[in-house]
Amino acid sequence: MRQHTYAYDSMGRLTGSTRRLQPNGGPQTSATYQYDNADNRTRQGPQVSAYNPADQLTRVNGAPTQPAYTSSGSMHRDQNNAQYTYDWREQLKTFQQGSTNLSFSNNGNNLRMEKVANNVSTRYLWDGDDVLKEYYGNGANQGQVKAAYFLGATGRQAIKVDGQWHIYLRDTHGSMTGLVDLAGNRVATYENTDYGEVLVDEGSVYNPYRWNGEPLDSESGLTYMLRHYEGREQRGNG
Repeated sequence: MRQHTYAYDSMGRLTGSTRRLQPNGGPQTSATYQYDNADNRTRQGPQVSAYNPADQLTRVNGAPTQPAYTSSGSMHRDQNNAQYTYDWREQLKTFQQGSTNLSFSNNGNNLRMEKVANNVSTRYLWDGDDVLKEYYGNGANQGQVKAAYFLGATGRQAIKVDGQWHIYLRDTHGSMTGLVDLAGNRVATYENTDYGEVLVDEGSVYNPYRWNGEPLDSESGLTYMLRHYEGREQRGNG
């Protein structure tokens, strides 16, 4: 059984959580949080973070580098020494960390139309504010469907990969917790922390949709939150 408990302060801010990882009530994990007067998260367990008067993250104890920002206020280096650049609309354009290189292209509505990860392109077909299909943008499979989605009244219901449909399992917060095939066999299990960091990622079926029902860029650890990105201390990029 998947069990989560939460604690909040008088202002409704999450101060702690305890969970047993699915699907069989496995290992228990717990977390505690503290905040400053501007609601920035200053402590997550032993990790301490600091912010400037503009609410920009400036320090994370034990991190290899400290964050830095552009003149317009967007983060161009994070505490893990990842580098970011932006287009004229302050939408994330590139991400680089070590040998990992990503670039992004957006349309006039600031919806992501293409992601290129280490020279491998994925393109997106939107239905309103929801991705309906993904296509291979280059290589031997260029133009072929990489993934198709069934969108229901309550959101994303299923993903079709390699000709096979898989049904999403989700929690009450809307996060994807796994996939089952049409025979009811569980083929994937996902768990995230309260703020979206990956705890469990099991299964070989391609599926980017995870925490809060949003797509995870596995190469960067960033979650695409419809026109901006979050992750790595949950500071928005773009």
